[in-house]
Amino acid sequence: MNHSTIEKIVLEIRNDRNFDRYTEFFKENPTKINELVDIVVGQAHYPLEEYASWILVHISKDNPSQTQQFYPTFVDILFQSKNQSVLRNITCCINQLQSTEYKESELFDLFLSFIKDHKNKVALHVYSMYALVQYVKKYPELKTEIEDTITHNSKGKTAAYKSALKKFQYLISKKR
Repeated sequence: MNHSTIEKIVLEIRNDRNFDRYTEFFKENPTKINELVDIVVGQAHYPLEEYASWILVHISKDNPSQTQQFYPTFVDILFQSKNQSVLRNITCCINQLQSTEYKESELFDLFLSFIKDHKNKVALHVYSMYALVQYVKKYPELKTEIEDTITHNSKGKTAAYKSALKKFQYLISKKR
């Protein structure tokens, strides 16, 4: 199976949306996940990059251990990509994984900047909020700064943003 086979799978998913079948394929062929990541890192043309990152979301949700090794790569993608779909999907992947200290401080600032940038789509804001939950749990002293940023940027936002704010507040109030 070569790279074009993985690209073919990505295009098939675009049409049939049968994620269960394809997450099963990658569960049985975990080395092929590298090729999905390569498509995203290489910023392939539409729709490959977008759908490859979407497949990675489903793999990460279904079996995080299959994508944990890519955590540093996912972090790097967030710093390099300008594609809203990719940023949303990769942030969602990160939310499924165990955080590491790789670029931890810079990633914290990046998530805050995603929320502050009104040009970003609400889904990226929401997934960034959820990513920041890990920071509050690890560094409680950051809670006020994060909450203030999220609340300050909630003016004029959609119901989805405000719902995510409530969920964020719930998640940070839970005991470990």
